[in-house]
Amino acid sequence: TRHPTVGLIDHVSVMPLVLPPSISQLPLYTPFGNSLSPSTSPTAETENVDQKKEKSVEAAAKVARQIGDNLSQYTNSNSLEIFYYGRACPKNTPLATVRRERTSYFNSGGIRKLQSDASAIKNGDEVKEMNNSSSLPKFGSMTIGTPQNFVENFNICLTSKCTRSMARMLTDMVRGRNAGGIVGVEALTLPYYRAKELCYEVACNLTNPNLGKREMILERIEVWVDLMRKQLLGERSDGVIDEEKINFDYFVQDAYRVGTTEVQCIDVLTMDDYTLNEDHDDEVFGKFKKLLYDG
Repeated sequence: TRHPTVGLIDHVSVMPLVLPPSISQLPLYTPFGNSLSPSTSPTAETENVDQKKEKSVEAAAKVARQIGDNLSQYTNSNSLEIFYYGRACPKNTPLATVRRERTSYFNSGGIRKLQSDASAIKNGDEVKEMNNSSSLPKFGSMTIGTPQNFVENFNICLTSKCTRSMARMLTDMVRGRNAGGIVGVEALTLPYYRAKELCYEVACNLTNPNLGKREMILERIEVWVDLMRKQLLGERSDGVIDEEKINFDYFVQDAYRVGTTEVQCIDVLTMDDYTLNEDHDDEVFGKFKKLLYDG
């Protein structure tokens, strides 16, 4: 999938990580006296979960601003535009709003191709001219910020048998701002090619994964598959289609979580080299270790 993008780096998200009170030891932090462990903090017993989360979000937002400030020292507005979002932004503006109002994100990459192919946007030539204009910064734009929660990502890759309208229906069913959608889920329909066949992907951001969970998306996919199956069988009543083959795999190539979750980060921080049991955990552990020891 050609993901939407507006810059060389495009997006930096500094997400808060709140350790639960139940964690008493963090092997990875032993050389530093378990400095992030709630049990060693003098205020750990008096702080509630909301207070700890607020401190974590504030710290993450401060780091996001520092990243932007450091980049600004080495660039200028002619080479890189920086836009802040979430808690790193004075108005706490959501990422989607910043992208929509300040950048050409929603007219780029696979989205722009999808819109152009369907003739769904007006003044397409003007959009193209804007995106290719020599007046744009050399390295494009970058959004930097801190969401209120640790955001998770989830992709739904559909098979080549699914049309754009079918993919859009699934997008609408999971998107939180739509009626009946899943709380906190942002979703985009993106085109991509698999073995030279046009397919579609529904890319999801779970902005509040404690409320809008991965399992809810999977359940919604099942509902969508059932609707698509009934629709297809209703249209093809000639008996040519083998009903048993019109199943989940007929419509969905894959549905999977992308990247790292808050739970995984916390789990990895409580492990050591001997208790890791997945390659991805080992990779995350190694990055934490490098950051803490070499950073």
